[in-house]
This record gives sequence, structure tokens and C-alpha cells, in this order.
Amino acid sequence: MPTEPQTFSNYFLVRHQDLNHAGTLFGGRMMAWADELAFIAASLTYPGCTFVTKVFEKFDFIRGPGEGSIVRIDARVLSRGTSSVRVQVSGFRTMDGQALFSTEAVMVNAHGGHSVPIPAT
Repeated sequence: MPTEPQTFSNYFLVRHQDLNHAGTLFGGRMMAWADELAFIAASLTYPGCTFVTKVFEKFDFIRGPGEGSIVRIDARVLSRGTSSVRVQVSGFRTMDGQALFSTEAVMVNAHGGHSVPIPAT
């Protein structure tokens, strides 16, 4: 029976310098946090690999958190290919659990600028 993929989480505080002109978190900052968690999930699931981001699928911004919000980002590996993994990444406002974004990333095991197979586990 297959095991449920592990979820990796991290928390971030939205600070004044993270805000856009509308007073909510810059989308680019949210994407950077998502990228970081996708890398962590891939790297901890397949230790010894050197993952880089290949692509983010549709990045669905649901709502922008304001200053002082604590954001939780969850990431889990959905599938593995020969040299890449697909990672689901979602963000939530911790105080009320409201969804902030959802996306999927493809992370590639790379060495010397080329994709290399993920070693068998």
C-alpha cells in the first residue's frame, strides 16, 4: 500500500517591506516563498539531488495577506519522473486558515547545467 507523501511547511511574517501599493503581500514575494518550499520538499524527499526550478504551472493568487499576517506554506511531492519531481505548493493565512495561493512546480535534478536522473531510493 503506497504511503501518503510527506508535507513540508514553513511560516513567514508579512512585513511592511513585503507590501505592494495596495497594502498586500507582493505576488513575487509569495512566489519566492513557494519556490523555496518546493525546493525543500523535493530535496528532503530525494536527498543528494540538486534541484532547480524548471516551471511553475498556473499560480493561482486567491487573496493577498496584509502586514502582520503569518503565512503558512505547505509543499509535497506529487510525482517523480526520471530527472524531475512535481510539487504541490499552497499558502494559507494562519490566523483563519484562508487560502492565499495554490500552484504546482516542476523541479529538475541538475548537474553542470544538465538534467540527471534521480537515483533509485
